[in-house]
Amino acid sequence: MNKKLLLVTLLCVAGYTMSAQQNMAALNAQLIEAAKNGNKNEITELLANGASVNAQNQIGTAALILATNEGHTDCLELLLNTPSILVNTQNQYGYTALMIAALNGKTNCLQLLLNTPGILVNIQDDDGLTPLMSAASNGQNNCLQLLLNTPGIQVNVQAQQGYTALMVAALKGKPDCVQSLLAVGALRNTQDNAGNTAYDYAVQNGHQAIVELFLEHEGM
Repeated sequence: MNKKLLLVTLLCVAGYTMSAQQNMAALNAQLIEAAKNGNKNEITELLANGASVNAQNQIGTAALILATNEGHTDCLELLLNTPSILVNTQNQYGYTALMIAALNGKTNCLQLLLNTPGILVNIQDDDGLTPLMSAASNGQNNCLQLLLNTPGIQVNVQAQQGYTALMVAALKGKPDCVQSLLAVGALRNTQDNAGNTAYDYAVQNGHQAIVELFLEHEGM
């Protein structure tokens, strides 16, 4: 038994009584910390003692998201295999575990999440960004390709400002991601709310390698 959980137990035995709500809050806080730190054994014990698998911190970030962010695949797998897990939980910014995996290049975590029944591959955050856009923004081409190979992926979804994954990749200067998106037929002439296309962003920001990619695909 871990030290924190043992302390709670000893206090209760000694006559210190917590309300059920306080006890649950303590267990959930420990679960959040264990997921962040990659402590699989502690997570297992906390879940067995009543912690919620969907516990969230102050900004609504669930244990699932924290384990993903740190690349703790063993903890992620444990959480995903726990009954009642909510795989598409969003924090106060609208981020999900899938978005975080794509953004940070956590390929193994992303694969686990994509294999999970009920995962929403096209889910959008508060700004309308999808996991595909997240991968494109950070140049995470391996994650981008995993997403592109996922049934039901929508390549040309637009965020609130009208951005597509192709626009984001062109704007941020990520030629590998641009190439991958063009290869699957991403729309090149879609305009955002300001009237700019992905090509426009490549030109405006001096991303010559990406400009040449667009020219190569012209008329294809």
